[in-house]
Amino acid sequence: MVTGALLACSTYNQLATAAFAGQPVHTNIAGTEFGDKDGGQFDYRFSKNFGEILKGVTISTGERVDSIGVIFQTPRQEQVTYSYGGDGGTLQTLMLQEGERITGIEAHSTVKDGRKRISFIKISTNQNRFIEGGTKTDDVNKEDAEDGFQLMGFYGRHGDEVNSVGALWQHAG
Repeated sequence: MVTGALLACSTYNQLATAAFAGQPVHTNIAGTEFGDKDGGQFDYRFSKNFGEILKGVTISTGERVDSIGVIFQTPRQEQVTYSYGGDGGTLQTLMLQEGERITGIEAHSTVKDGRKRISFIKISTNQNRFIEGGTKTDDVNKEDAEDGFQLMGFYGRHGDEVNSVGALWQHAG
């Protein structure tokens, strides 16, 4: 479910479907991007390598959301973190437990220097655990994964802070 002001893309745009002989179809879906179009672009679809498994998420927050990241486990059992935004704020990490999936995102925005910024973020799992930080506002946007989907990463725009953020969903199977 999506509520609030949305940025110039429709909910659940289908991005990619790949099918190979005798293998299941895997679908990736971009959720709605919340925030402003200002800043450098980031997109975890271009960072994630084949065989990496999402193991956790990070946020760094203060008055606003300074950075957002994902932690993957490689096929060689090594952990790699992809993070975008600035260096400020207090870092928090949510490591996923066995069978746990990230299934929801809530983002609030505010205006700083005449441009929208992500001021608060909450990332929730199917086991009712979450990570959150920043400053809540009345400009609230929420999105939950469709049935059978889970978070694979994020996309959006950044500078010294996170200017916009959207979830990248993948089939949980």
